[in-house]
This record gives sequence, C-alpha cells and structure tokens, in this order.
Amino acid sequence: MSSSGLGNGSRVRELLECLVPHKVHDYITEGICQALDGQHLLSVVRTGGGKTGYFYGFMLVLRALSRLPRTHPMARNIPQHSKIVIIYPTKGLVEEMESTFRKLSLSVVAINEDTLVAARRRDEDLWTTAKTTSMILLSPEQLVSPHFSSLLDNKEFWNSICALGIDEMHLIHDWDTLGLKAGTYSFMRCSNIRHDIKLVIRTLRHGLSGWTFPDLRWIVEGTRKTIIYGDTITLIYRLLVYFWHEVTPSIPRQIRFRMYASICDQEYNSETCRLFEVDPHCQVVLATDAAKVGNDWSAIADAIILNPKDPNDIIQKSGRVGQKHGAVRSPRAFVYFTKAQMDKAVNLSINPTGNGKKGKQGTGKDEWLTEDMRAKTSRKVSTMRPALTEKQSEELRKDILTWQHNIWQNSNNARIRNMPLRSLLDKSAVDKLVARIMAISEAEQVPQQSDFGDRPCDFPQQRSTGSGTSLS
Repeated sequence: MSSSGLGNGSRVRELLECLVPHKVHDYITEGICQALDGQHLLSVVRTGGGKTGYFYGFMLVLRALSRLPRTHPMARNIPQHSKIVIIYPTKGLVEEMESTFRKLSLSVVAINEDTLVAARRRDEDLWTTAKTTSMILLSPEQLVSPHFSSLLDNKEFWNSICALGIDEMHLIHDWDTLGLKAGTYSFMRCSNIRHDIKLVIRTLRHGLSGWTFPDLRWIVEGTRKTIIYGDTITLIYRLLVYFWHEVTPSIPRQIRFRMYASICDQEYNSETCRLFEVDPHCQVVLATDAAKVGNDWSAIADAIILNPKDPNDIIQKSGRVGQKHGAVRSPRAFVYFTKAQMDKAVNLSINPTGNGKKGKQGTGKDEWLTEDMRAKTSRKVSTMRPALTEKQSEELRKDILTWQHNIWQNSNNARIRNMPLRSLLDKSAVDKLVARIMAISEAEQVPQQSDFGDRPCDFPQQRSTGSGTSLS
C-alpha cells in the first residue's frame, strides 16, 4: 500500500485521528504507510516524539482496513486476526506499553519473567493467550525460550503475523544482525535536538562506594522532580538510605524517595511511576538502567547521571527530562564524573595526540568555568551534620527493615522469592548500618556541594537526545 495511493497519507491520518485522542505526526503516518506497503522501516525520533505511534497506529489502521468490504478502494488482503510481535529491551517498558495499548482498545499481552510468574499464580498461560491477541510484547530473553519457538511453529499463528517491531533500536550496535542492509529499508530520521535541556557537568568530590554522598546533598534542599541514575542496585540502595537519613520527617521518606530497579517488585515499580506523576510529595526516583529508556514521566525536571559509561549513556538518560513540552521549567541534566575522569579529559584536550605527556600547569580543568562559578567552587563551606537521636535511629532502622521485608514478601521476582528471608532481612547488618550512620553524623565534618543554586548553569546546551524504532 503506497502512501501515494492513500492521498500522501492524508486518509491514514484522518483515520488515526478518529481513533486516538491526539494529533498524529506526519512522519508517523508516512512510516505506517511504508510499513503497510511491505517495506522495512527504521525511524529515529527525539525522546517524547511519539514513536510508539508507529506500533499502535499500524495495528489500528490494519484493523480498520480488515473491516472494509472487498469492493472498497482501500481494501487490502489482510490476514484474519492479524498480529504484531514487538520486542522491548526492559521488563518495565513491556508492562508500560501494555497499559498504553490497552487504553486504545487494542488486545495486548505482555510476556516477561515477572508477568509469566504472575499469570501462573492466577492459572493463566500467557503463551496460550498470545495466540488470540493482536499485540504480543516480549522482553528479549523470551525470543530464545522454547515456548516462543513452539508458538512460531503454530501455522495459524505464524500466518497471522503481519509485522515485527523492535523498540529502542539504538541499543543494538550492529543493525546488520536484523537484516537491515542498505537499499532494503526506509530510513526516517527526524530532528532529535533538545535545545531546552541545560547540560551541567560536575566533578565528584567524594567517592560513590560509601554510605554518604555530600555531592548530592543539595537535592534534599530542593523540590524539583528528579531522577538519579546509578549503575548498580547497591549504589541506588545506599543513596536511598543516605537520603532517608538526611530528609526531615515532614514528608514520609518512603513517599519522597523511591527506588526503580528490575529487582524491585512489579507492583512497587508501578506504584513508583504513579506516585512520581501524580503526588507532589514524591520528589526523587533512584533508578538503574531499567528506567533509562521508554518511561514517559512528564514531570521529570532534573536528571542526575552518576559516572556515565559513554556519551550515549548521557544522551539517553538526560533525554528523560522535560519530555512533555511546557510541563517543567528549565529542564536540566547533571552529569557527575570522578576527578580521575575529568583530569584525563583535560589532558586529552590539552594533548589530543595522546602521547602521555601532561599539558602545561595552570591550564585545563577550570578554564571553562566562568569567574562567578570559579569563585563559588573555590569556597569550602563546612557544617556539622546533626547526630541522629535514639528515636530517629530507631525509626530509620524500622524503615529499612520494613522496606526489605516488603520486597521479599510481595516480590514476583523468582530470584528474590527463592532467597531465605534472613539473607535479605538481616537485623544485625541493619544495626551496624545505623550505627555507622550515627558515627559519621557525630564525627564527620562534611563539606557541602558548592551549588550554583536552582538556576541553570552557563554550560553548552545538550545537542541531541533520541532513540530509534524499527518496524518490519
């Protein structure tokens, strides 16, 4: 089905706008027309650019065309009970998209490790459900499962598959593994420049291996909705404990600071998403890469990226802020590097040949600071952190024990459920942790982060954030 045969996609756009509660972008309708015409499609769209519309738009148009009489000029030979299989990189994204598609009255099933366990508890076989479902959403590991292989061997199911979709294509380094060779697919690239994001680079003055993080103390004093990315579950857990210690009791700790990770229970992660969107008291989400792609949280004002792995890591994570135009004021991304990384970058900028010689003394890492910023970073402001009272330490101990117990008791994650409770809920370890926090509180002089306030810093704007979608 060519776009020219549909009035340059105008008929498809009119059809979609009758079925969805928003305007459909031109590049979405053009891509859908190309996919309906049997062409492979690779599309690059900015974060928040509506690329999910390729998938649900394709199925909505396909369903509408299948209901047309044979004599209709737009009628096409479409398989009965047509289906699309879509691969998402994370479990959370699979479940998030399931909810999105259900709101559009599309039959959908999400299959990953957690949903399979939950389905077994209610005596449902999701692989059987998939046979009668229009949209099958899978996490990557399910592609090599014997159940999926058996499903593909079903002739009726195989003949009903109209498309294979792969979201977040930028996570696949070698496109050739999908058969996308030059001349065999359409490449639609939309502008993914985010002029609205202010990029702020900072150097960590303290390590990330301990239980205190004074570089991030400024977040507690603010009110902006923030997502903090850590590279391990243990890091974001230690950050959670630190923030719980620092925060005033006016707002419940378990509401203001939340975790989002694959190890957390599905219901806990879903509740975190809901609270972050609707509850003004839910301020900070501490996340692993599970929240790196796909989440459509419109309220994120700041993203904190700790020790990023590569430039793409910065681009993807910073692209989470300000996705909905006008929803937040001055969206910002703060990237924290270790001093060793910053020194290495400075030496490379001075000596790009990389011959191992250091640059001249007196030039380098502070050259890019304004006078105002250099003055602020040079000040050492030290304050004594107030010690925890016995009541506060007992409250902290109870909060940690309750949080750990709830994870074990309510988890659908097989790895957690198979662990002995005592290995997760270790009271002696918690007591040692609280005692250590108290000792640090009483003895340590903590230099606070030299903050530039709540205003954006004068750093270069982020050039681009975006992701890719493949439909074939």
